[in-house]
Amino acid sequence: MPKSFRRSIRWDTQAASYQVIEQAASTITASNLDFQSHVWQQWLEQVSSFAFQSKHGHHFTARKEVRARGDVYWIAYRKVSGKLTHKYLGRTTDVTLSRLEQVAATLAGQEIQATISELTDGHRENSMQKPLADQLLATKFFVPSSPHVLISRPRLSTLLDGGLQRPLTVVSAPAGFGKTTLLSAWVQTLPQEATRVAWVSLDEQDNDPVGFWMYVFTALDRLQPGMCTDLVTLSRTQTPPPLPSLLTTLINHLVQSPEQVLLVLDDYHMITDQAVHTSFTSLLEHLPAQLRVVLSTRVDPPLPLSRLRARSQLLEVRTEQLRCTGTEVTDFLHKIVGVELSGNEVEQVTSRTGGWLVSLQMLDLSLQRHEGPFQVQEEVSGSNRHILDYLTEEVLRQQPLAIQRFLLRTSILERLTAPLCDAVLEQSGSQQVLEELKRANLFLISLDSQRRWYRYHPLFTEALRFWLERVDHEALEVLHLRASA
Repeated sequence: MPKSFRRSIRWDTQAASYQVIEQAASTITASNLDFQSHVWQQWLEQVSSFAFQSKHGHHFTARKEVRARGDVYWIAYRKVSGKLTHKYLGRTTDVTLSRLEQVAATLAGQEIQATISELTDGHRENSMQKPLADQLLATKFFVPSSPHVLISRPRLSTLLDGGLQRPLTVVSAPAGFGKTTLLSAWVQTLPQEATRVAWVSLDEQDNDPVGFWMYVFTALDRLQPGMCTDLVTLSRTQTPPPLPSLLTTLINHLVQSPEQVLLVLDDYHMITDQAVHTSFTSLLEHLPAQLRVVLSTRVDPPLPLSRLRARSQLLEVRTEQLRCTGTEVTDFLHKIVGVELSGNEVEQVTSRTGGWLVSLQMLDLSLQRHEGPFQVQEEVSGSNRHILDYLTEEVLRQQPLAIQRFLLRTSILERLTAPLCDAVLEQSGSQQVLEELKRANLFLISLDSQRRWYRYHPLFTEALRFWLERVDHEALEVLHLRASA
């Protein structure tokens, strides 16, 4: 066997399965392997080592080692903070797919904790200060994996690939349009030798400039240990330097980097602190070519998007791009739901869902308990309990009470315009509310370029009317009378 012969087992996002990749010189072959069969055990008996990369992006190198008494064991190796560490896999019969994934996750967790612990060195004499490992949540650096089988969406991957030529990519759409799923699948297809990926999943606890940048600095330092250690150390002192000074240092460090880094900030809509937005804008204004940033958000962030758009420095992936096409709906229903629909039925499903990915996933849940023929109007409905629960918890109840009232009471309208909403609600200011709903991606669709006429997503309309019937039934007749007048 030539020395250049290499083997690896990697998760194939498009096929939604693991594949065995074998490379000899310039020849590369990929094949599927049944990890539950004797073929997998035979394969292990024949090889001495292989690289493994899990569906979550965790990786290690497995080597077969012979001990003193002739016993054969598999050991997983991975560098943690520049030092080679290992984890026992077991005998050949113990090396199952679940064991490989478990060890990969364990080694990945050790790497994060080691990085975080290193960043606290030199400051342990301050007993009042919490260790950094206690302040940062390790799992926020993991690239999420989807619990659902994915459909292939190469048109979106190609779109995102083009964004690597621009400083900022914003993926902005309402809840359930597959933003995180798309990005996590996409980054796992990027060749590591070309682009390194730093991922941070944001939440409401990150509305503090120091805490926010601590996560960003640590995520970048995981890729290139030492690059941001000084920044984390400085930001943890009792009197940290001003943020502009820290960001200047970060930019200077990045300029010296030989690699391109992609920073993904997931759920950026959780950030409401203006100081974070201001500091982030400062970074974007001076972003070096070595760093590209991707934001996923339900709400357009208060960043200078218009200026970046005018400079061709921004890629926007919005609801219209994220909607599933008729072909993708057909693919989803066939491969995942397991139903075959006529072209007319697929068109109805696409129209009623508006290409909303999560509604297709909810449809799958409903059909698992459904008996009898498939009925589009019955199954694809805002009153479908799975769709209704999602819209209620993830969308409606996340809004202030005044916005909830506006949404519920205007849901009786097929089309919305500010004067009509004012008349129905007997109030003023509806134009401002409609523009706010549009910016917040609250399932509001523009019907003209002048931003005068809108409509709600069909399933959102039905869900709102469902709740209006139950919580404000007595107002229904009055609302309709006002609308007709």
